[in-house]
Amino acid sequence: MRKRFSMIMAAILCVAALGLFAGSAQAASAKKTAVNGSAGKPSDSVYTAVVSSENGLNLRKTMEMKNGQPSGERLIAVPNKQVVSILSREADGWYKVQYKSGSKIYTGYMKGTTWLVDNTNLMAVKVGDDKVLRLRDKASTDDSSKVLTKMSDGTVVEVIEKVNSNWYYVNYEGTIGYVAAKYLVKATGKTIDLKDVKFEDITVYFDVKEHELPKVENLPDGVKVTYSSTAKYKNIGDYTVKASFKPEKTGDKLINAEDRTASLSIKVKDGAVYKTTKLRLKVTNPNIRGKGTVMITGPVSKTETKIQIPQSIKIGGVSFSVTAIYKKAFYKNTKLKTVVIPNEVSAIGTSAFAGCKKLTKVTIGTGLTDLGKSVFNGDKKLTRITIKSQKLAKVGSKAFKNVAANVVINVPNSKVSKYKKLFSGKGLQSTATVK
Repeated sequence: MRKRFSMIMAAILCVAALGLFAGSAQAASAKKTAVNGSAGKPSDSVYTAVVSSENGLNLRKTMEMKNGQPSGERLIAVPNKQVVSILSREADGWYKVQYKSGSKIYTGYMKGTTWLVDNTNLMAVKVGDDKVLRLRDKASTDDSSKVLTKMSDGTVVEVIEKVNSNWYYVNYEGTIGYVAAKYLVKATGKTIDLKDVKFEDITVYFDVKEHELPKVENLPDGVKVTYSSTAKYKNIGDYTVKASFKPEKTGDKLINAEDRTASLSIKVKDGAVYKTTKLRLKVTNPNIRGKGTVMITGPVSKTETKIQIPQSIKIGGVSFSVTAIYKKAFYKNTKLKTVVIPNEVSAIGTSAFAGCKKLTKVTIGTGLTDLGKSVFNGDKKLTRITIKSQKLAKVGSKAFKNVAANVVINVPNSKVSKYKKLFSGKGLQSTATVK
């Protein structure tokens, strides 16, 4: 009978040594829930938690598993109700933690969100408005101790251990160290539950001002929210935005306050208008995956003497091909002398360059298929037009009316005959040359 009892006890101890012990099967901590929901991602700051397993929880050197159980070398068994510092959350329910036992500090890994609950042992700094309390790396005020940071009156810290009557070992916003006990008092305040807070996905259209972020709904009074850096949300694209919560008053405590995340999708609206330093434009295809297009609608200023249309224009960090020039885009631009149009432009609209009295030279790329009506009407000094495209299929009426009588239109050698017929009756005088 004794032998059988001994075998049973040995089996129990063997199971205990594997790492996880008895306890609640539900997550009892908002912080712990946040960790569980973001497994595989590092925590944003160090925080503390209390072991809730009756038989303690093993701290291990590595995150090794064998037969579904933790098998890494055990550094120490952390007793129930002892405080550990969560340094980061790892994949598959593992946490990198630090544990102080006496004067020795252990750093290793624990598995099992179920067994780590909120540390409710909070204390507040009491030094007066004009003083600060130093957080040190040693329980000493002599020259050998380093000041890690300074804390003002009312600052709340998470107590890891009361070292002795003179010193506490604490966590302050991710920094762990020692503070003089005489300057700490029990933190007081109300508990605020954030379980009903919502942070939902949002789609917005790009503009040149600050973009709207996903809204936090049902936020109780006394809580402030901060977003992960908004600097990166200025451009078009898909983002994950994180909202973090803190109490506005020192001593208040938040529960169910894990960080929330939501998707922010910044898109371009079809037909939206923008401008560069020199050109105005309109979106003709809002695709942001490399197929987006825009048309040029005009200049920002009519004082430019030379216009070189770019192949593409960036809107919110995304490139959009310039494929068209809108009707009357440069109409009566009386200072304009030369124009260069890239290969991507396939269509030039009605009267796009009409009435440009000083325009002398136009170069058009290889993509042109459609030249609009009266496109150069009235450009009396226009003596040189180069069309590199072999795909031009349509030329509108009066396209070349009232251009210089001696205008020379250079076209691809293989298209001279065809383009002469295409240009016939479109306003060219008999003295014009197509070659």
